Amino acid sequence: MSTSEKTQQPAPAPSPIPAPYGPAGQPGQLPVYYPPVPPVQPVQSYSYPPPGNYPPPPLVAPTQPVQPQVQPQASQQPQQVVMISNASVPRFPTKLYCPHCKKEVTTVINYENNAIIWFLCILLFLFTFCLLFIPFLIKDLKDVVHYCPYCRREIARNERM
Repeated sequence: MSTSEKTQQPAPAPSPIPAPYGPAGQPGQLPVYYPPVPPVQPVQSYSYPPPGNYPPPPLVAPTQPVQPQVQPQASQQPQQVVMISNASVPRFPTKLYCPHCKKEVTTVINYENNAIIWFLCILLFLFTFCLLFIPFLIKDLKDVVHYCPYCRREIARNERM
C-alpha cells in the first residue's frame, strides 16, 4: 500500500456514545458520560455613548397632569387643607401642606440628634467607654424633621424634649 492509498481511505464513523470525561476508573466501574452541551448564543454587547461634555439634566420638579377645569357648582364644597401643629406631627412621612410651595406633599423625614442622645452618650462614656455610640443608633430617641420634597425646606418638627 502506498502513501496515496492511505490518505484516500474514509475516516471511521463517529461513535454514538460520547467519550468518557477524564481517565477511566477502576476495573469493573462504568465510565462517567456527560450529555453534549448545546451551543451558547452570542450575547449582544451594549455600546455606551462617546465621552464628552454633556449638559446636566434640568432640575425640574415633577408636574401634575393637566386636568380640565370644571366650573364649581353651588353644592360642591372647596377642599380644605388643615395645618398640623408641631405637637401632633407623626414620626413617619405623612401628607402635610407646605407653606413655602403652597402644595400638599408627602414629607421626607430626617432624624437629628438632640440633647437626650448627647446626655446618654456622655453617661455611657463615663461608665462603659466602648458603648458610647449606642444612643446614636436608636431612632426613637432622635428628633424627626419633616421636609418638603419639592423646595427642600423644613415643614414641621417632632422633638423628643
